[in-house]
Amino acid sequence: SSRVLYHRWRPSSLGGDIWITDPDAPNAVAVGVPPASHPFTSDFRVSPDEEYLVWASADEQEDYWLYSAPISTPPGAAIQLNAAVPQSALAGHFAISPDSRWLVSASDDKTLRLWHADTGQSIGEPMRGHEGTLNGAVFSPDGRLVLTAGLDRTAQLWSVADHRLINPNPFLRHSDRVTHAVFNGTGNRVATACVD
Repeated sequence: SSRVLYHRWRPSSLGGDIWITDPDAPNAVAVGVPPASHPFTSDFRVSPDEEYLVWASADEQEDYWLYSAPISTPPGAAIQLNAAVPQSALAGHFAISPDSRWLVSASDDKTLRLWHADTGQSIGEPMRGHEGTLNGAVFSPDGRLVLTAGLDRTAQLWSVADHRLINPNPFLRHSDRVTHAVFNGTGNRVATACVD
């Protein structure tokens, strides 16, 4: 795609929003605008099919809401993905599945949540297995697995279909906090980064 999306920072009291433009277009269009209650946009992702974007917005207490909006001109309506979930249960860590159907969010309350990307509804109960805050989550290239990184010094593998840990024992254990975890391009290997 020739379209460009970017996050525009504004004065701290106003937070930030997300804009889209074509390289030769005279004016950009705002497609992701956080609500006044949660003006601080921390990050955003574009779906692999390039149909929508998801972003995390926080308030001054760093409680997060997740939003999704179609990538369109004029802008489409944004939906809140986690309206029924306590704000304190979410962090600004999230990923979109390769087929663009699902979202996963990694949380401060040690849980992992799956969401329908089109409706914003959560799928099942929160998944538990980490003993500390989660630093991130990513889908495998085929979308069947999720890999998480945690402050509990572990990286864990989860089954999307079964909504559970692949192995109750930690998939990978480090001597200090795991800050990142990713799959390689084929999904048969992972790489982790940690404070040790």
